[in-house]
Amino acid sequence: MRESFQDSAGSQVFATGNRRRHTASFAVTGFKLNMKHQRFAVNHVADAAFERGLRPFFEYRDLGITQATSGQVVAHVIRAVPGAGFSSQPHLHRTQFQLVYVLKGWIEFEYEGQGVVRLVAGDSVHQPSGIRHRELGHSDDIELLEVVMPADFKTELVDTVQP
Repeated sequence: MRESFQDSAGSQVFATGNRRRHTASFAVTGFKLNMKHQRFAVNHVADAAFERGLRPFFEYRDLGITQATSGQVVAHVIRAVPGAGFSSQPHLHRTQFQLVYVLKGWIEFEYEGQGVVRLVAGDSVHQPSGIRHRELGHSDDIELLEVVMPADFKTELVDTVQP
């Protein structure tokens, strides 16, 4: 017999016998993805172009998602710039959603309330809006897939990772 209920944190719980599966619930003020204004997009590696972006020690390959979603989502592959000096200031992003997935190499972050997190190929992290963080280092061959909503999210520098 399958039953469904909400736990004390507001998450939906589905139970079958002795097994339970949680699905997280969340609310983000102003979050709305307009599915009517999305277009098909394909991005071939043969046509890939990496450009400098937010961080001078990284290059960014736009995957065409910003245009396809009318600015609602940005998706890009990020890789290290060979020989570029590394430095990282504590900061936060004003987003509705942010996911980082490591394609190759490793990267290490310090997160507010979480401490040091090391990610290797196949690992991912969801960074909630406003979480303070900084990069501590990365491998020379690092490649990441990052998906963020909205595409024009804001970044703010902060004094420390821990408030």
